[in-house]
Amino acid sequence: MIKPRQDRDRYLCCEGSGVFFAKKGSIVAMKPGNTKIEGSIFGATEGSLISNAFKNKKREIMGTKIDLMKVEMTNDSVLLADEARYVSGVNLQVNEMLSILNIDNLLAYYNCELDARGRSMTETVIGEDGFFKTVLTGRGNGSWVALLSKGNPYSMMAPIIVDPDAVVAWKGNENPRLVTSHNTMVGWLKKGVGKGSGESYFLRFDSPQTQIIIQPYEV
Repeated sequence: MIKPRQDRDRYLCCEGSGVFFAKKGSIVAMKPGNTKIEGSIFGATEGSLISNAFKNKKREIMGTKIDLMKVEMTNDSVLLADEARYVSGVNLQVNEMLSILNIDNLLAYYNCELDARGRSMTETVIGEDGFFKTVLTGRGNGSWVALLSKGNPYSMMAPIIVDPDAVVAWKGNENPRLVTSHNTMVGWLKKGVGKGSGESYFLRFDSPQTQIIIQPYEV
């Protein structure tokens, strides 16, 4: 099993034995040992060559493809980082899902299925990265995902209304709803949230089981 450990906010230390996948070029240090690093030709998912090739092509077409490394360790440790961005971790149970609108926010993952899915109408309206999102699904037995953010990330549970530009990812099966400036429920937020009085919409999450990770930076 590979266990993640955050170190000084901007590093992720992966320790143990097994295989995990990480963003290409994110390894900044490693102890001498039996660690093997390979380019993930088929987009970091286990399975047959045909299945992996199909999924990789699907992500390429959808704009959710990312260059990843396959890292195989035996009682070793590897240190990851990316452009001095902050690192946060999310644990996933069997069939739990984590949605990421911007694939660049993914640093590493272990024992998860990675796939590209169509965005909801709300996610398409607020997103600037195409019509698709990346979804990681836990397989159990210690599944985890490491995320990147610009600034120290903050995690909260729904129900909540958030600035879509600040969203890094969310855990849960919920598709958020779009709340526009014409909705009186968020009228009071207009002058106090986001970039200023020009904000015209927000994302609303209602399920108490949904966990949202945000960053203090609006893309």
